Amino acid sequence: ATQGDPKKTGSLYGVRNVMNTAPHKDEEWFDYHIAVRGKKITIKVNGKTAIEYIEPEGGPTKAERGGFDRFLDSGTFAIQCHDPGSEVHIRSVKVKPLD
Repeated sequence: ATQGDPKKTGSLYGVRNVMNTAPHKDEEWFDYHIAVRGKKITIKVNGKTAIEYIEPEGGPTKAERGGFDRFLDSGTFAIQCHDPGSEVHIRSVKVKPLD
């Protein structure tokens, strides 16, 4: 929550970002829920919606992708931490297909 990157927990990194104020407190466990249904992505932190994004027809523009040549697609996801001084603990990761 207090690490140096202005893009905080709950961001759809480089597409839609939660900026400057994290939706959780440091040193406290929180629930992180990501649901992708078709072109709609919903990210919740502790039950509260942080990001709701619908990918436009043809995908996000290069500017929306932060200049990257990639699209949101099936497959890979990442949990990341950019601040070298941060410590991250992860427990109970579950991935399941949605109907």
